[in-house]
Amino acid sequence: YTTQEIEFTSHSGLINIVMEPNIIDLEDVYVNGSHLSPLSIAQIDVNVRSVNSSQDVLRVVPGLFIAQHAGGGKSEQIFLRGFDADHGTDVNVTVDGLPVNMVSQAHGQGYADLHWVIPELISKVDFGKGSYYADRGDFTTAGYVEFKTLSFLDKNMVKVEAGQFNTLRAVGMFNLLDEHINQEKNAFVAMEYFTTDGAFDHPQHLNRINLFARYNQAINSHHTLSLTASVFNSGWDQSGQIPLSSVEDGTLSRWGSLDPTEGGATSRYNLSAKLMSQLNKGGRLSNQIYYTRYNFDLFSNFTFFLHDSINGDQIRQKEGRNLFGYNAVYDKSMSLARENKIETQLGGGIRIDDINDSQLLHTMKRYEVIDTTNFGDINEQNLNVFGKITWLRKKWMVNLGLRFDAFHFSYLDKTEADNTKSTKTQAMPEAGSPVVKPGATALI
Repeated sequence: YTTQEIEFTSHSGLINIVMEPNIIDLEDVYVNGSHLSPLSIAQIDVNVRSVNSSQDVLRVVPGLFIAQHAGGGKSEQIFLRGFDADHGTDVNVTVDGLPVNMVSQAHGQGYADLHWVIPELISKVDFGKGSYYADRGDFTTAGYVEFKTLSFLDKNMVKVEAGQFNTLRAVGMFNLLDEHINQEKNAFVAMEYFTTDGAFDHPQHLNRINLFARYNQAINSHHTLSLTASVFNSGWDQSGQIPLSSVEDGTLSRWGSLDPTEGGATSRYNLSAKLMSQLNKGGRLSNQIYYTRYNFDLFSNFTFFLHDSINGDQIRQKEGRNLFGYNAVYDKSMSLARENKIETQLGGGIRIDDINDSQLLHTMKRYEVIDTTNFGDINEQNLNVFGKITWLRKKWMVNLGLRFDAFHFSYLDKTEADNTKSTKTQAMPEAGSPVVKPGATALI
């Protein structure tokens, strides 16, 4: 509107002011899709959206939707590009090189629980659609999502949020060294506590505790060491799915439950050491070792009294897991004549899942065992190597890659003292077609 200056000499008179629209001439604004990055999108979403967990940040991925059921402590269901990926079966999810998907998990293959990541720590979200990525491997059927967390804090922070249904969330992030701005040496800790009862007739009693610590040290001008440790613990009661007929006839309210003893508890403890090395002639080498202790205990009742009209159909899925892993990746970029650029990447790693007492039990009110369906120990090992090369020239890109995976499985059935073993190998070629449209990539 046009600026106006109005003079008056009396406070008792009435002055009518009419705003006069003004014309603003804006210059052309150009948005180049090739300059947009998942980093900027993720930061905006974390800051302006209502985000209570890193699972919520998954929604930033174009074409990806999540849905929560059976309590806020359970991993959300993922839908990506026409895939019902269940809890992560077809989407590879990682955080700072740590795998999130759990192989041969008690509730479902690829179960990906991200609640152990504090969302305020997320600095970048990378993603890709399809199975065209030689460096991604297992679970990358519909695509992948990679989270990267902050390497240092630029300031301390305390946040407290409260809402209905006894909802409370508190987050604290604190530097431990005075040199926190110095990226060559810094240390910080972060803490999160979240609790809510939800809107259900039977309170959800959801609680989640997260602790995170990181120390970074530049050994010299070529090598940087990063040490990370995190602790996660969560428990909840749930009001699962209910029959529509029971709601329509008034037997149950919309927020009721036929089995209020559903729910669960889960915990995860992570240790990671990562060495980043800057090599001669522009090469970069990353070496990472990690260990995860994971516990899972879930009580569900999908059919109520269909199979057992006396005790009900509640099931218990439980496991304890030790996860060991090592990753190594070598990258190098070379600029050639006439704006040609060659990017190469070689890598490999090993992952060992040692799963103890994987159980599927028929239970009543959680702790009374009616029958044992499955009870045993699982050991799964994955050895992988991959390589890819990318040629870039102006608006053109061609990508070729190859990945080789070797899997070894063993299962000890404790109900019959039977030991089963299996080994499988798989090679996967990757090819990318020439790209001529700015900011997009078409792969075959």
